[in-house]
Amino acid sequence: MKRRVFSLLLTLGLLCSLLPAVSAEDEEAVSSFTALCVAKPGQSVFLDEKEFQLLCRQATGHDLESVAFSSLSAGVGKLTCRGEGVTAADAYYMYRSPAISDVCFTPYAYSSASRFVGQAEMAFTMTSDKEETVSGTLILYVPETPTQAEEPSLMDKALTVKAGKPVDLFDHLPSTVRYKKGTTIYIGEAITSATFQLPSSSQGSLWLDYDHPEIARKLLPDEVLFPDKAPNYYNLTFVPTSREETEVRLVHTISSEKKDFNVCLTLNFKEDKEPVRPGPDIPPAGIVSPVIHFQDMAGWEWAVPAAEFLGKSGYFSNETAFDPGGEAKRMDLIHALALTTYSNFRRNMFPTPAFSDLPDDPELVQSVAALADRGLVLGNGEGLFLPDEHITRQDALVILYRAMADRSKLLPLYGDLSAFSDAGDVAPYAQEAVTLLAARGIVLGDGTGNLDPLSPITRAEMACLLYRAFG
Repeated sequence: MKRRVFSLLLTLGLLCSLLPAVSAEDEEAVSSFTALCVAKPGQSVFLDEKEFQLLCRQATGHDLESVAFSSLSAGVGKLTCRGEGVTAADAYYMYRSPAISDVCFTPYAYSSASRFVGQAEMAFTMTSDKEETVSGTLILYVPETPTQAEEPSLMDKALTVKAGKPVDLFDHLPSTVRYKKGTTIYIGEAITSATFQLPSSSQGSLWLDYDHPEIARKLLPDEVLFPDKAPNYYNLTFVPTSREETEVRLVHTISSEKKDFNVCLTLNFKEDKEPVRPGPDIPPAGIVSPVIHFQDMAGWEWAVPAAEFLGKSGYFSNETAFDPGGEAKRMDLIHALALTTYSNFRRNMFPTPAFSDLPDDPELVQSVAALADRGLVLGNGEGLFLPDEHITRQDALVILYRAMADRSKLLPLYGDLSAFSDAGDVAPYAQEAVTLLAARGIVLGDGTGNLDPLSPITRAEMACLLYRAFG
């Protein structure tokens, strides 16, 4: 986590230094943003409209309306939309036809002598829904045939991951090299840099800082990554283009002080067979309750796995009653979050927060201290923690959102609350948290199309949120 936070700060500083200054005399000056499309020779690949949407939001803070492209250089390939050539006079839209998602790049590959390999650039102009314009550069990249090591590397790895879901590579990239020389295996040389061979856009994309939409971007061709500075090797996420992808091989070259190594990380995408959990007010038919130690869960069977998740963490481990229908207090949520997600941090000694109303129980104070030290618990701004105050659904989601970001849990770049009839009741400070947690499937509503953001959250609902996020 320290590496991730350090890299984030460096990346923010780097981006700020790269952005051109806008003077008072040049108010129309805009920053240049880069989009990426990767194809194999002769392969048709659609542009990523979500990337343009993200770039527009980063530049203007508003949604994308349309994109216009300049002419493509001769000998590179063709840009088409539903079979028609794309010209500089056309605009392509985010939410209506002709759509950005229908724009397709096909590099030339008539023969080995005339095929296009390498990268070309073309300018584009984005227009936001507030009629702001932003210029950018689209990189069209056709890599050479990926090279492999003569024999498998000792650092090669295969993962089974959920179909259609982003894959955070943080825990799956080595920090030291491991190789074999004769019969001896060498371990321990520090990695100094890494360079990835980009997968085709038809498979997916490698993103840097994917869980931070304000700076997220795609990895560029031949970009060198580092373990201890930006752009950071450990901040990579692979985002598949569709659920149909079954296997993606991420070939990369790792460099140490003495040697370079070709390494392959293979992602095997499998369908997630686990059914989507219903909302709190829709118990699934025919659910069989497992053996539990909480004896007051009759009628709350849908929350049994979540309650057991908390119970196994030590939350109310010496009691038999969970009180699922009771309203959760702020202390309930903080203690449950600390036990289930920050148990390692609670073993450390953190300074006691400067709240004048902390509970008398030292274990509860330890939970508050661990989360306050990480900026998850802020109090009411007047020196009070309010441990016994009932917590609303939206406030619980704000704290959960902070915890997921802090623990590097992947969240979508975008979200939409239009499916909920009371989305307008969500307070401005909670909009981002509620939107992205809903998009992630962590908050499901009450089963009647409502979020009920201002309602007190029950202990069963609190348990389900924690279980979906960290279980």
